Amino acid sequence: MTAPSTQDSRPTDETATRQWVGLSQSHDRRHRTMLDTAITIADEAVRELGGLPRRGTWCRIALATYQQLTATTPAPPACQADPDRVRDWLDSPCGMPNFESEPVIDYWEYEDFGEQDGPDLPALVENAQHARVFGIPGHQIIAWYIADDEDNDLDGFLVTVDTPAGQRLCSSWLPYHTVMPSGMSGAEAVVATLGNLTASVDEALRGAATKPTQTQTSVEAPRAARAFTSPGTTMPELPMQAAPPVRTQQPGPHR
Repeated sequence: MTAPSTQDSRPTDETATRQWVGLSQSHDRRHRTMLDTAITIADEAVRELGGLPRRGTWCRIALATYQQLTATTPAPPACQADPDRVRDWLDSPCGMPNFESEPVIDYWEYEDFGEQDGPDLPALVENAQHARVFGIPGHQIIAWYIADDEDNDLDGFLVTVDTPAGQRLCSSWLPYHTVMPSGMSGAEAVVATLGNLTASVDEALRGAATKPTQTQTSVEAPRAARAFTSPGTTMPELPMQAAPPVRTQQPGPHR
């Protein structure tokens, strides 16, 4: 990106400095990345000018660059998990062969979700997307368990997002307790868990939105670990509204 012209006298140095100081205090990841890019371009422009201009001039360059970035970088879609829709889905008939009228929460035993031997998270994420009560249209979201290589204990989660453009984006490592609420089980644990995951999906998408030429955004877990979905049999196709999931291996209901 070429640095914007510094010849325009508006905004004034004082105004640009004040606006830039306000922007630089942002902690939003998407804005932070754009601010870092604007700083780099402003520094390069200063070097090309052959000297160190007044602080206000530098701020005008950085501010104009940031404004260009925000104007040309589309905001990423947001992951949805409306609590009322999730509850309605759990109470709705599952539609599975021979169990058509059985509620989703009973068929998949989500009343035990959040307990030690309850249903697993990857299957919940896939089923909820099938029902269109979680996720983003046109995107495939997959939750992965992370196991510590030393003792094979579950250590947390990762979330990957397959986009319509063919990208596979990745969230940062998610400690177990930040996804699975403690002291909760059943429908409210399902609602809370899906709600917690929306922030991780949005994090992956925001990172990609600020790096349009990058094909994958990945943050490694801070320790030796491996990601996997849970083992199990092929999950029957759900007669819900969404398209069938990409993966074929899924645990069946706990029966």
